[in-house]
Amino acid sequence: MNKTVTQNNAAISSSYDYIIVGAGAACLHLLVQWETEPFFSDKKILVLDPEMKRNNDRTWCFWSSPEDSCYRNYAPELEATWKRIKMGSREEILPSLGYHCLTGKKAYEKMNVLIEKNPNIERLYLYVEDWLESAEGVQVSAQGKVFHCNHLFTTALTHKQIELLRKKDMLKQSFYGWWIEAELPEARRETAILMDFDIPQENQCQFIYFLPFPQGRALIEVTRFGSVPLDPAQAESFIKQWLITHNITHWKLEEVEMGSIPMSVDLGLLTQSSNRVTSIGTSGGVIKPSTGYGFHRMQRHAEEITQKILASQSPSIRTQQPNRFKFYDRILLNLLLKKPWEGKRIFHSLFRSIPNETTLNFLEEKTHFKEEISILSSLPFGLFAKSFVQVYLLRYPFLRPPSIFSMVILMLTSSLLLGYSVAPEFFENLGLGLLIAGLIFPGIPHGAVDHLLGSKALNHWKKWLGFVMGYLLIMAGVIVLWMAAPVLGLIGFLLYSAWHFGQTDMQQVGILSGRLNLIQGYGVLAFLLGTHADETQFILQLMLSQPHFTIPDAISMTMSLTGLLALGIPAFYISGKKASEWILLVLSMILASQLPLLLAFGIYFIGIHSVRSWLHLQKGLSFSFGRLVLHSMPFSLGAFFVGGLLYWVLRILNLPFDQWIPYLFLFLAAISAPHIFYMHTFYASKKI
Repeated sequence: MNKTVTQNNAAISSSYDYIIVGAGAACLHLLVQWETEPFFSDKKILVLDPEMKRNNDRTWCFWSSPEDSCYRNYAPELEATWKRIKMGSREEILPSLGYHCLTGKKAYEKMNVLIEKNPNIERLYLYVEDWLESAEGVQVSAQGKVFHCNHLFTTALTHKQIELLRKKDMLKQSFYGWWIEAELPEARRETAILMDFDIPQENQCQFIYFLPFPQGRALIEVTRFGSVPLDPAQAESFIKQWLITHNITHWKLEEVEMGSIPMSVDLGLLTQSSNRVTSIGTSGGVIKPSTGYGFHRMQRHAEEITQKILASQSPSIRTQQPNRFKFYDRILLNLLLKKPWEGKRIFHSLFRSIPNETTLNFLEEKTHFKEEISILSSLPFGLFAKSFVQVYLLRYPFLRPPSIFSMVILMLTSSLLLGYSVAPEFFENLGLGLLIAGLIFPGIPHGAVDHLLGSKALNHWKKWLGFVMGYLLIMAGVIVLWMAAPVLGLIGFLLYSAWHFGQTDMQQVGILSGRLNLIQGYGVLAFLLGTHADETQFILQLMLSQPHFTIPDAISMTMSLTGLLALGIPAFYISGKKASEWILLVLSMILASQLPLLLAFGIYFIGIHSVRSWLHLQKGLSFSFGRLVLHSMPFSLGAFFVGGLLYWVLRILNLPFDQWIPYLFLFLAAISAPHIFYMHTFYASKKI
């Protein structure tokens, strides 16, 4: 139950010049600034906070020169200052900066003194429920009481900020620490350790802070950058092991400190800022998104607010982060969110190459662009280049890999079509070469990771043998069916191929419907086969051993038209964001219909279907490109071997190339059946 308390025994007023909601560091900075300005001596100020704060619930650290106003304002209250800093493996004495620590207890004591000696400041321990802004002022409601002010400063998060923080993939800095009394070895008494990554990373980005204080006290804290918060029990085990490793064996636990700080550039863009309401603190976006440091930045924000008030201007100002640092933060935060395990490598690269003081100035956004070039060049270029593409290019649907590949396929199809009209023989050979290259990658490899789909890890030779035998049995069943009933085998092959093609296409555009899968797949096959009636007829004659088999013009025309109509049906279900990919596919199919059948089908199968499947596998399995290639190698090589063996046998038999077609299709039908089964289980269990 909250207890209402008024400092200085002053009569409670309902009308104030300024109300501050939240008695934390941001409030303290404002009161410190206003204390030294005569303008505020007769202004009525109310501080509202739901609870009395006296303990070390948090610790604020910052770095500055002795001349900095933040240091001068809090020097008497600082728990300690360090000149020797260790970041990663680099341990140095800072030439001009000091690393300072202010405990929550000392900060609250300073605030109490400020309020007690200024009769124009009142404080109530009440929970603020709501406020209403008007042209005349702000009305604040707090546990049944109503207050009025000319301007409200609040640390409360806005609704949009709360929605952002509720996102599952929201990056946070979670921490858990101990205040201990300990016998510190000589090597650990003078150095502040800011980021020691020599603890288990467990696919996260986590490190140890260690701050030694006089009289044998220390703060040791585990910090994690990630969307999954740090587990206290796990953090305790890291702390105990770190203390043992650094020869600190005799210690006594005094206090526990834990919390979580949001890490998002967008948080500062969603602040409350109007004529009479200003967000401060975390809700004001003053916390450095990529580090979690905010004490010094809150000081600067308080100075800016104060100067605006003294100039008779609105104090509703947002902190302005330079665009280039916002750019740096976005790229790093995206990288830590997508690949947190790379954090250790990134920070080690930075600390190894850059002096500690330069690094601290960079984190405080006080470096010049020339210095930043040197800093950025020390970081892993490939990681940051990929993160840049994800943050600044892939935000546009038409620049995402599927759309880019679709545009490339459309341009390639257009080029081949134009080339065929000019030099058909050359472009036929070029098309054949492209098909062979496309089968090598991604055609065959996209189907060579079925051992990762819908089954447990194949971590024993018996499991591998069972998987391979099962795969071969399905293939053998398809071959037997074709040999016994070619027509039935052909119909089955066309049906499950249509289903599979349609399922991949519909997954790509966000439509999860079995009925549309078959319609889309039918559209692709019927349109391509119907527009290539002569070639289709020739292939079927060979496959069915029916040299007089014909496809009537009416049938081919019907296939073409119904296929095109089927391709159009998904347009009624596709969202606007995905429409471009579907349009590019349809246009590519229309152009490909004017190319030879083998090349037209290859454009779809390799350039569209295989590429999409590969991207789906990367995303659904959370594999990098290289890792997926590595896992595809055994079965890709196996497929190449079987294909080469088939080629060798057919050459031995001295068959004309036309006679190879039935065997090639039989091989494709056999190898496709188990692949389609495993891909279906993959799509059923993964959100792409």
